[in-house]
Amino acid sequence: MKYLCAAFSILICFLLNISFTNAQVDVSTGGPVTTYPNLKLAFDAINGGTHTGNILIEITGQGVYLDPGAASVINSSGAGSADYSSILIRPSADSVSIYATTSGGRGVIELNGADNVTIDGDNPNTPGINRNLSIINTSASTSTYTSCFRIVLSSLISSGNNNVIKNCIINGSAKGRNVSSATSTAGSENTTFGILIGGGASTVSVTNPPSPVSSVSATIGSGITAVDFISDNNQINSCARGIAVMGSAITVADSLKITNNIFGSSVSGDSSTVYSRGITIQGYNNAEVSGNRIQNMQWFVATAQIAIGLGNEFANGANAVIEKNVVDGVNNRSTGTFGAYGINLNAGSNNIVRNNSITGITGDMSGGVAFSASFGIFGIRISVGNGHKIYNNSVNLFGTRTGTPSTSLLSSCFAITSSSLTGIDVRNNVFSNTMSGGTSSISYVSIYLPAGAGSSMNLTLNNNAYFSDSLFSYQGLAQVGLSAGTGFYFAGNFNPGTITPSTNFRAYSNALRSTSGNDSLSFASSQAAPFVSITDLHITSCSITKLESGAASVGIITDIDGDNRPGPAGSNCGGAYFPDIGFDEFDGAPVTNFPPFNDAGAISIETSLLPNQILAVGNSVSLKVILKNFGFNPQT
Repeated sequence: MKYLCAAFSILICFLLNISFTNAQVDVSTGGPVTTYPNLKLAFDAINGGTHTGNILIEITGQGVYLDPGAASVINSSGAGSADYSSILIRPSADSVSIYATTSGGRGVIELNGADNVTIDGDNPNTPGINRNLSIINTSASTSTYTSCFRIVLSSLISSGNNNVIKNCIINGSAKGRNVSSATSTAGSENTTFGILIGGGASTVSVTNPPSPVSSVSATIGSGITAVDFISDNNQINSCARGIAVMGSAITVADSLKITNNIFGSSVSGDSSTVYSRGITIQGYNNAEVSGNRIQNMQWFVATAQIAIGLGNEFANGANAVIEKNVVDGVNNRSTGTFGAYGINLNAGSNNIVRNNSITGITGDMSGGVAFSASFGIFGIRISVGNGHKIYNNSVNLFGTRTGTPSTSLLSSCFAITSSSLTGIDVRNNVFSNTMSGGTSSISYVSIYLPAGAGSSMNLTLNNNAYFSDSLFSYQGLAQVGLSAGTGFYFAGNFNPGTITPSTNFRAYSNALRSTSGNDSLSFASSQAAPFVSITDLHITSCSITKLESGAASVGIITDIDGDNRPGPAGSNCGGAYFPDIGFDEFDGAPVTNFPPFNDAGAISIETSLLPNQILAVGNSVSLKVILKNFGFNPQT
């Protein structure tokens, strides 16, 4: 009986998140170590000036439980008695955790304007780089606006710079919200966070605790900074929004880096995943979003679902590089039929999207009324900004859409929503769409463009591969405009060598910049792209394909795997001197009927003189030489 009682007591402590052991958190500044039962008490001591300088906090216990409703808050150095140069938090053992059941709108760990704080979940005593530290919000699954890690700022507490969180497992409170009963935009399926940078700090006192979060769109503005923030190699799950950076001025999150993180469950159809946004950033400049994996996002909420988004909540930002990310599954299961996007550019100008893999973007079609640049299915979607560069991405949309067959459906691998978006450069991409489903007013295509555009759009569109199925009349190369049944182009009618007839997509795309030549080096096919699988968009070994050496040189020196571009001559598959189309530099074998880019020569030489007259020294000879261009590039 006594063992049963002891086990019951431990269970009660776990459920209430009450600290039940000592020696959980060690704090040192290069001298003697002070031990605290939990992280909150360690932070309280730092806020009170007990520890100063460069502070090391080591998590030593298997489970560090905070008091019910508590959050661990670290104030900025100089606020009250706090006086430190930097804080490093890390585990000193494997598989350690920090838990908290926070009150509504609060995070497990909150930086109240603190600078120079690093949370590194890798135990330095174990070989390799590992995720040894978990940060878990144990609030009820229906609790709203909770988070695991939060940087909190205001006009008074205005600096939260040089902060890093890496190598951690971050599990939010919104468990099991991919269910048909979880449909509210105000529910935890849309309002919870893994990592949040935003407002809520006091405007009265620098030592006051943060206020709860109460909005998914509230932002912080000019004069408030969270520059040089880094999130690297974290695994984030069970929340609506994996990482949210909420600025309204581009100075808020300058030099932002979100790299090598994993968002969502590895199990397709898992009821606990990341639901609404994988990454959503606004108020950024010089941002890097690279090497992340966003997988199996699903929900039933009647609004758009986005894996990687710039400016989803506030359209302000500039100069982001989004590269080498893998988006594998965004499924908007709302029966009202709403949008699902892989990468969404809704902020700023001069963003670069390159070497990304995007597959499995889909949604329920029961509601229909989705022949729209907002409610459709899109791999890469541009709705704001000029001068974006879209290079060497591979997008694969596939499968029959779920739900009752309906009408008015649009799906496109790539989309530009308005002709006012100018100077965009789209080259070297594989756009493959073989989706099916629906009854009428449907368009499943490789590319969507606005209707009525002209040369003022200054769109560069070339060296792309357009793959589509041909089983149904709604599967094709392109859709221009939002009038179902018009502006539709089939892959079989595409001819890169001419801009006629009107059924050839080049008749439209060629006119979208002042100099001709758009799509003259692209190709279209009604056959499946030679991917390894529908989710692995590498090219099958030594494929015979026009993708080989079909790309333009745009300054990208490696592919998604770090392989050099162009592929080295003399490789096992024949080598290549030009880059390949798509994210994969695969060094395959080009098709024999695919002409080289530059290949001009004489096909006849005519003269009235006899051979001996031509050979005579000093003779001036008039010749007629007929030249032919055997290649793809125009020759002068």
